Amino acid sequence: EVRLPLIEAAPPEHAVVPAYTGSTTLSRLTGVRILAAEDNAVNRLVLTDMLSYEGAHLCCVENGLLAVERIKTEGADAWDIVLMDVQMPVMDGHEATRQIHAFAPHLPVVGLTAHALAEEREKCLASGMVAHVAKPIDIDTLVATIAHHVRRIATDAAAASSTIASAAAAAAECVAGQIDWRALAQRYPRRPDFARKLAATFVESDADTPDKLRAAVDAYDFDRVAAIAHGVKSVVGNLLATATQQQAAAVETAARRLDPDVIDLAYALADSLESLLAEAGRMAARGADAAK
Repeated sequence: EVRLPLIEAAPPEHAVVPAYTGSTTLSRLTGVRILAAEDNAVNRLVLTDMLSYEGAHLCCVENGLLAVERIKTEGADAWDIVLMDVQMPVMDGHEATRQIHAFAPHLPVVGLTAHALAEEREKCLASGMVAHVAKPIDIDTLVATIAHHVRRIATDAAAASSTIASAAAAAAECVAGQIDWRALAQRYPRRPDFARKLAATFVESDADTPDKLRAAVDAYDFDRVAAIAHGVKSVVGNLLATATQQQAAAVETAARRLDPDVIDLAYALADSLESLLAEAGRMAARGADAAK
């Protein structure tokens, strides 16, 4: 018989969190109090759905200034962690984080960005954020990041049966288009109707985005073009509309570099967005009809 001493290991740099199995009982963030600052309605919907199903208590505000005011009013102890979009109107995530840490230095803030680049992470860390997570949000990455910085979380390693197959079967009805409806259903396996809800929110919040993009191009306001494309990249990523997401990334890059091709690229993106909105609208309408 061989006996080995049990040596307590140091905690890993990144918390190990059980893989997302689609269980209705697997709640890895039970009781965690999260304040999220995010200006886009689709992104707020995704965060709310993901985190509420993980057992967290989530409050969303629409810009950095509202986040600062909320923490001042309710106190830093009211929250375990803050999720902070970086690019927002009124007050961006970097300035909001600096102001929060002026009076709540121990409250962890995680940046949410549409970039997975090393320099974006460095900017987040420089403003006082403890980490950054790229959009579209991957739930396992987000949960692992939160678990790492909220030390009191006890992760549940119990596996549960998945409902991915039934969700995928429901998605098989969907007509092929820019959105990968089957993959979207597999991403939210416990809520087969969530894809329709996501589509409806996208249509409601971004119906005028193609016109705004064309107007920015016509005014030669390429900073505005880049900002719109940046937002589009994040939103359509949540819908798994990969081709449109890549278009938006190309437009943002071209606009920031003042590339002569930006005008044609932006007009093409506006056309793609209109097609995407029409497709999402058809799915949302199908869900509304089914609910009657």
